[in-house]
Amino acid sequence: MNVSAALTDPSGVLSRILPFIRARGYMPGERIPSERELAARFGVSRGILRETLAALEAVRVIQRRPQSGIYLRDVAREASLDLLVLESDLGMPVSSADVKDLNEFRSMLELQSAGLACARRTDQDLARLDEILAMSRTRRAVGQSLSEQDAQFRIALCAASGNKLLQRDADSFWLASRARRERCATGALFQRTSQWPALHPATQRAARRCGCG
Repeated sequence: MNVSAALTDPSGVLSRILPFIRARGYMPGERIPSERELAARFGVSRGILRETLAALEAVRVIQRRPQSGIYLRDVAREASLDLLVLESDLGMPVSSADVKDLNEFRSMLELQSAGLACARRTDQDLARLDEILAMSRTRRAVGQSLSEQDAQFRIALCAASGNKLLQRDADSFWLASRARRERCATGALFQRTSQWPALHPATQRAARRCGCG
């Protein structure tokens, strides 16, 4: 099972095994129950359990060692950004520390992307940004949420950098924050649509520094 397929979690195992690992308080490097024990606990076949473990190994939550067992990795230091995507899509709570780290990561990602985009952006990139802004103005005029347009703008900005790794990280970041953004979109934060021009101060500062604004 790859990470994308795991996000659907058809067997429901991921949505149970991740909280189980958290609740048990396993330490990094500690061995967790065997395949047989986990399959029995969650009432699934060994084949489905192996697919679930493969997904957890892909996002660096666990490490399977032949003839030894399944061990928890140092999730705080080693887990990939895709783990946050996985947890978000499974409806698991994100800690305040993770939210802080994500926001700092976003700022660094977008600031670097803005600088590169000034030098590398194509006419197609500019057209895409203009299209998003036009849709934002339309939605703002009728009091609709700008949550999705905000994400689209930031992803398009990273795409305009011409760096595929920055774009890939941007995609993962916005997937990881999707559930939280959708919850916020129903509240007052995204109803203050008059603040839209100020949503991208880091982008504007970077543009001025490299002579693009």
